[in-house]
Amino acid sequence: MIAGPIKRYQDFLPKLRAEPGDWGLDFERGITRILAGLAKKFAIADLLTAMTNHLNAADIVTAKRRT
Repeated sequence: MIAGPIKRYQDFLPKLRAEPGDWGLDFERGITRILAGLAKKFAIADLLTAMTNHLNAADIVTAKRRT
């Protein structure tokens, strides 16, 4: 029975010994994914938060009165 993503050393040893790939391309892809995620966060998530912030205002006032 296998549990989780744990693999044996022998299974990935050939990948460790193989020639490294194009590091520059991997770096470029990584930076692109990070920047795309940040753009989505700022453009979509923050915009939706600003648009729906009023929906929680009554709950916040009620919670403050209880304490």
